Amino acid sequence: PIPALASGPPQLAAPAPRKRFTEQEAAALSAFAEKYHWSMPLVPPEERDKVLAQFGITRERLNNFFNNRRPRQKRPRMIMPSGSMMIGYPGYGGVPGLGDGLYG
Repeated sequence: PIPALASGPPQLAAPAPRKRFTEQEAAALSAFAEKYHWSMPLVPPEERDKVLAQFGITRERLNNFFNNRRPRQKRPRMIMPSGSMMIGYPGYGGVPGLGDGLYG
């Protein structure tokens, strides 16, 4: 005989609560990332595995840390004639001369 099916869809387990790094962990991981210029491919596998074990994290979590905490280079801003700011690109919005002094 075929067992009776439970009514309704199967229940999925709730995702684990998000775990944040402590200030000390974040500082140590930032120093580690800085050593390799925030580039995971530059990290030797032995070093990476050592850090993963030390902090008890997955490779995916370390990769996310590198990507999310990596310092970004800011684009230059320009002051518009109206006094508002915008990101500066040569010829932005088809306005002649806009950005020419910055990039030209």
